Amino acid sequence: MKLTRICIDLDEVVANWYEGICDLYDVKPWPYPFPVNEWDFYNHPPIGKPTEEVKKLADENFYFNLQKTAYADELVLWAKWMVGKENTFFLSTPWHNNGCCDGKRRWVDKNYPGYLKRTFLGSHKWIAAFPGSLLIDDKDDNIEEFKKYGGGGLLIPRPWNKRCDEVKEDGSIDIHEIIRQ
Repeated sequence: MKLTRICIDLDEVVANWYEGICDLYDVKPWPYPFPVNEWDFYNHPPIGKPTEEVKKLADENFYFNLQKTAYADELVLWAKWMVGKENTFFLSTPWHNNGCCDGKRRWVDKNYPGYLKRTFLGSHKWIAAFPGSLLIDDKDDNIEEFKKYGGGGLLIPRPWNKRCDEVKEDGSIDIHEIIRQ
């Protein structure tokens, strides 16, 4: 099937959310100090904070100031090459806290000018699924749901998902090998 649209998640696919959270709590992110395959890693030591407490710190400036992942630009360039800029979108599930959506929008506008109008924030990423669409995400459930509705999925290996064994000790991944799949 011909690929006609690529939807890219923000947090941990192009925006380095994990290291941003670690910085908030002065925790060294690598080697990974949390249990693997645990989505809410920050609930466990060495951070050990409830989600609601972490949400309060992840405000507009937190999101706006996140660094890009090491592979972000390569991934976006690949998507543009595959389907064109006009068919490359950002999809992200925001936390329901003060400033999250505005911070994510500002981050996209700063790091990927011209993509703000193709950035959609909401928890139902599957709404963009159809044959010929591809979701690139770090959450197993998002990929499975997107596929259920007719799209394709590319799971970016992270310590909290089922591809955790592909993450190197320094947190790096082989993005070239991943997009070849």
